[in-house]
Amino acid sequence: MARLPLLLLPLMLLTACEAVDDYFSVMATQAMFLGVEEPPAEVDVELGAAATATAFVAEARSLDSFSANLVNDAQVSIDGVLMEAAGGGTYEVDSSVAEIDYSVGDTYILTIVEGGANTVWIQAPPAPNLVGAPDPQTPIAAGSGFTVDLTGQGFENYIILVGTADAGGDVELTYDSRPQSADDYIDWIRARDEVGQVPIPGEAFPDPATPYVLGVAGIVRAPDSSFDGLNPLVSNFASGSVATAAVTTAP
Repeated sequence: MARLPLLLLPLMLLTACEAVDDYFSVMATQAMFLGVEEPPAEVDVELGAAATATAFVAEARSLDSFSANLVNDAQVSIDGVLMEAAGGGTYEVDSSVAEIDYSVGDTYILTIVEGGANTVWIQAPPAPNLVGAPDPQTPIAAGSGFTVDLTGQGFENYIILVGTADAGGDVELTYDSRPQSADDYIDWIRARDEVGQVPIPGEAFPDPATPYVLGVAGIVRAPDSSFDGLNPLVSNFASGSVATAAVTTAP
């Protein structure tokens, strides 16, 4: 029977103890890193920055106590790029103000310095294939919804963005499913089943004879093993890339 060298046993025990310690940590985060895939030729409206990172940080031992124990003075960064404290335990950065990009397959590390360095990593997934999205040349009725099918693409959740450009060329989002608070994020990230049919609501296309841009990100979550110093029972780090498609409403 093969036996492990005795010198390896202390190292293995130390690693196991460190992993167990994470489950007793009070440091926690609910974070997301989003990219935007290069749009198709028919899409000329940008739904947002090419890369965006957002993190809520708390000292909490349960999801129920997360929002009541937000931390406003941590130092938070993603891949060494410092995220700005936005109040309410929220930290943000995007590619319009910092040198950060989203590259499919790359590993990104979120670091939270508060009583020591605490980290979590995630591998950036590709954008989804928007099966079932309307043909750009075939208008839909204003106020009507449809579904896109992400079945079999390996995603655990999704984000929907819909926008249109105003007369000045500025983008107005008519629908945005991104969580806006820590409680919203926790409720959103709880879904664990693989994503299949994604309903795109009709309220996202309110006006007739209007060109819209649909954006859908397929989301994956960091595994428990990626957390170091952060409690994986109270933390989540999600990532995805937004695929876009043109949608036009009929007169």
